[in-house]
Order: sequence, then structure tokens, then C-alpha cells
Amino acid sequence: MKVRYEQSGGWGNPLGKTCELDTEQLDHQDAETLKKLVEQSQVGRSMEARSPHARDAINYEITIEEGEQRFQVRMDDTTLPEKMMPLIDFLQSRAKPRALK
Repeated sequence: MKVRYEQSGGWGNPLGKTCELDTEQLDHQDAETLKKLVEQSQVGRSMEARSPHARDAINYEITIEEGEQRFQVRMDDTTLPEKMMPLIDFLQSRAKPRALK
């Protein structure tokens, strides 16, 4: 399973953060944790849920690839379901600031 995470927006974080994780490259414990968090978050289809009223909200984009399946989820901190918070926390802890282009 490959997971790509991007976080952008919000005050004081113009570049955002990003990470790409591959369960084939992670140690066993982290790979199992990531798989469990993806399952618990119930990301099983692509979706977009961003509030048009939250101009300064933090935006999250998660792309999950497993075999032939690919899901992309886009939301902000006002529309983020609580069941996704543990996955966001896990990915955020591994994310690095996006580099200037």
C-alpha cells in the first residue's frame, strides 16, 4: 500500500507538509499501523469535502494506492471526520515541510 499525504493552508504554514509512505518500505510495526489506520478511517472511495466558508482552513489530501485500487480524499479541518484523525496524526508526524520551488 502506498499513501501520499499533503497538508496545506492555515495561518503561518504557506508551504504545507507532505509525505509518501509505502508499506513495503516501512518497518513491520509502522506498516501494520498504517494499514490499520487506513482501515479504521474507512477511506474506501474518493471524496472531496471542503467548506467554501473556511478560507483559512488547513487542507488535507490523501491518496491511497493498493493494487489496482486508487482513492483520493480531499477535505479541510472543518469537514474532516473524527474517524480520520488518527490517520491524519500518523501521517502528519511523518510529514516534512514542502520545499520551495
